[in-house]
Amino acid sequence: MRQLRRDLFLVCFLPCLFIWILSPEVLAQPVDEPVDETVDEPVDEIVVSATGIPTKADQIGASVSVLDEEDFLTYQETRLQNILQRVSGVSSYSSGGVGTSSNVFLRGLTGKYTVVQLDGIQLNSPVSQQAEWAHITTLGLERVEVLRGSHGVLYGSEAVGGVVSMFTAYGGATRQSLSVEAGSYDSYSVSGFAAGRLSSLDYGVALNFSESDGFSSADENDGNTEDDGYEYISAIGRFGLALSDNVDLNLSIRYVDSDVNHDDYVPVDAHDTTAFESLNAKLGVAYQGDNIRHELSLVTTKDENKSVSAFSTLSTEGTRDMVVYKGHYALSESSQFLFGLEMETEEYNDGSETYEAENQSAHILWQIMPQIMPQNMPISGALSGVMSDLYLTFAARIDDQEEFGKHETGRVTVLKELTSALKLRATYGTGFRSPSLYEQFGKSIFCQDGLCGNVNLEPEESVSQDIGIIYDNGEGVAVSASVFEITLDNLIGYSNGKYVQQLGESKYEGVELTADLALGARVNVATNYTYQDPKLSNGNREIRRPRHSLNMTITARMNEKLTTNLSVLAVRDVIDTNFNAFPSVQVDLDDYNLVNFGAHYQITPQAKIEGKIVNLLDEEYQTAYGFGSSDRSFNLGLRFDF
Repeated sequence: MRQLRRDLFLVCFLPCLFIWILSPEVLAQPVDEPVDETVDEPVDEIVVSATGIPTKADQIGASVSVLDEEDFLTYQETRLQNILQRVSGVSSYSSGGVGTSSNVFLRGLTGKYTVVQLDGIQLNSPVSQQAEWAHITTLGLERVEVLRGSHGVLYGSEAVGGVVSMFTAYGGATRQSLSVEAGSYDSYSVSGFAAGRLSSLDYGVALNFSESDGFSSADENDGNTEDDGYEYISAIGRFGLALSDNVDLNLSIRYVDSDVNHDDYVPVDAHDTTAFESLNAKLGVAYQGDNIRHELSLVTTKDENKSVSAFSTLSTEGTRDMVVYKGHYALSESSQFLFGLEMETEEYNDGSETYEAENQSAHILWQIMPQIMPQNMPISGALSGVMSDLYLTFAARIDDQEEFGKHETGRVTVLKELTSALKLRATYGTGFRSPSLYEQFGKSIFCQDGLCGNVNLEPEESVSQDIGIIYDNGEGVAVSASVFEITLDNLIGYSNGKYVQQLGESKYEGVELTADLALGARVNVATNYTYQDPKLSNGNREIRRPRHSLNMTITARMNEKLTTNLSVLAVRDVIDTNFNAFPSVQVDLDDYNLVNFGAHYQITPQAKIEGKIVNLLDEEYQTAYGFGSSDRSFNLGLRFDF
């Protein structure tokens, strides 16, 4: 009962107290900002990832969330994983501190079922199909779109759980920034950003160097004392050059180099280290006509991992080379087509042998807006009423995989406006995922006879469906509710030191609720709740996925210079595996409430000071059994904008 009262205080009363201490004058006082007389009305939010066609967010039938630079500032967080875990339908875990092995789950599905892109470059490992979440930051980004559900019809076989699309800020008015930050665990970070236009060249570049002594990956409460440090260097750039009125040349590039100390999987103190280096690049040329656009791109990715432990040294190198064509044809404003072709080659080198997989694909999408129906079309009044304010997309894809043959997938999305404020939406999609090269050929001393891979694996097949309702009155009240189900047939799992096929259907079901409320001109409350029930075909629950998670973030603009935010993440009912036991056994992780507080103050028009307290209440918790998490920690930074 005492724990229940404490949970209610943390999740309900503490945020309410934060709102209450803001005086009524603060809640009601208008924001004192210069008025831009050239702006007559708010700009509609545009989403690209859901259809491949820039579309207003309120016209999309798929489940999508958008994060922008203002959100990154509110959370005062550079690690994308830490921001995503506060998005509806998303959860994550880490095997220790920053830089250690981690994963992000969309609707309960592990990272190999989520496509992660930066400016159209897929960042998933060519070897494992997992994204290296520990090394993905928000540095230099203007927007992140989180697309939930099966969207492999546009993004390939990994997009069963969803898509995370990142977009680098570039072009526009010239701007630069320099940020320095220091904090607990002897951590510090220096980063710089510049964007703008030089003649016919649009550019955006960002650099970062971070270092931390860290804390023990194996939980300190279990007697582990060795700190596990992290070093990280990254650079991203996006460039667009106008060769003529109709032809553009574009280049995107990303480089990451990191070293992390960590403990082994048991876990106990160890001197294990992993060095990760990645280079991603995309070069494209685009032609824009009156109602048609063509773009041809060359995309390349190279990842290198070197893990050293007391028992072995494991090196893997993965490459992905792609030739991508995308076309966009607007028959009219209300009827548009997207079509594409891809040729992809992936390679995995384990130091002694090289394995390869090739895939060719073609896809097409048709987007229909309500205005497509001519006024004089002979149609009954009832049907006309149904079709009005109806937004539809139909998409189909065919993949021809070198080893596994041809696979056809499809997707349909529907959005129906019931009133100006109330909408219904639904999505249905099919997909498949070929085994990764590591699942087929991977090697490790921890696997059965040193071989993790299984050459007898077959592709997984999936069906994804969800339905939702959205209410947004345009006056500061927005709420939504969604119910989803993803079914995977012949899921590829890991058991007894080897990748195996789990026959039958594994189901990932759940509910997502969101609310965004403006309390006066200066205070905003954003909250979401996710219930999920991911079960394998044998009836077992998936580990490290919370059955219940609740997020709440309260942002308050105290005056024109000071902004504060309080965020609460409440996690309930998580299970994991205890690998210390033989045979291994299932364990329940403790429920926890993670409270963060941040503030930033505008010293001058060019200088801003930022501060953040992570784990304000110094909660002891684990997201993976036996691995530690941060105690209460502090960060202080300065940002200069030029």
